[in-house]
Amino acid sequence: MFADPYSWKVKESEWGYSHIEHKGCLGFGGEVKKIGPSTFLFLAQNVEFFIEEDFSTNNHTALRTTNELNQRLFNRYGEILAGFPILYSKVLQVMFMPMHYAKKVDHSGFTMNRSKKYVYSDIYIDTDTIIIRYAVNQEDLMFAMMNAGDKSVESAYFGAIRTAERT
Repeated sequence: MFADPYSWKVKESEWGYSHIEHKGCLGFGGEVKKIGPSTFLFLAQNVEFFIEEDFSTNNHTALRTTNELNQRLFNRYGEILAGFPILYSKVLQVMFMPMHYAKKVDHSGFTMNRSKKYVYSDIYIDTDTIIIRYAVNQEDLMFAMMNAGDKSVESAYFGAIRTAERT
């Protein structure tokens, strides 16, 4: 994915991340950060997955909140994750999908898993990249976070991303 660094526009972002956008794939980009000696994290999004409704004020606020939550949690636990042998010399791509899009491209049934509360995800493992695709029940997540007295909801959210179903 990152074999040609000149395919990406890069600018510094917050919390130690760089914001990147692919020059040839308009709307594909995200935040990238080195989380270990040989491991990179790519918090990815593709605008083509979104519909107009996804840009409403409430949805946009929930998406921004989720993005910031991901950055904070991966900052806190990234080095630990990078220590797992499966992530040595790899890019960990964590790709957000709106729920309507996730249901459309779900061939493994991960969006139908009734045991999931906030996050529905699957994982693809390739030679140099591990891709976790995930969708969020944003209404339930935002409501639970606002009403929680501690960080248990955020911990459950992060745990659900890490335990994606392998396809």
